[in-house]
Amino acid sequence: MYPMGKERVKKGPVEKQGLQYELTCMCCPVGCKLRGTLSPEAESKIIAHTCPVGWSYAAQEQRIRTRMVTALVPVTRGTVPLRVRSSKPVLKENIYQVLTELSKVTATVPIFEGQSIVKDICGFEVDIVAAEEYY
Repeated sequence: MYPMGKERVKKGPVEKQGLQYELTCMCCPVGCKLRGTLSPEAESKIIAHTCPVGWSYAAQEQRIRTRMVTALVPVTRGTVPLRVRSSKPVLKENIYQVLTELSKVTATVPIFEGQSIVKDICGFEVDIVAAEEYY
């Protein structure tokens, strides 16, 4: 792992203690530990990162927390479910709502990779698209 100074970094999701936070970068398999400070009146600082990708990930997490949604959808006349994903990231607090709506969906064959399965799910301007072809 990468040295982070004398303090130990706690494992787990973002932990806010006052205006400081810690998180784990999810951009690559390395999973670097990131630390920063939130400052409402000035620009926030990211004080511990090991690459530019980690810095941009932490900056994004400070502004707005989003995630790509992936799921499995049943297929008519099929035994194996279809892998689907969101066309763009969804706000983290809206993921449960998207998955609840997606649980009501059944796809019909044939399906092509990138084909829209659900358009504008829950009014979030995000489409759910097929991640694979299914015949």
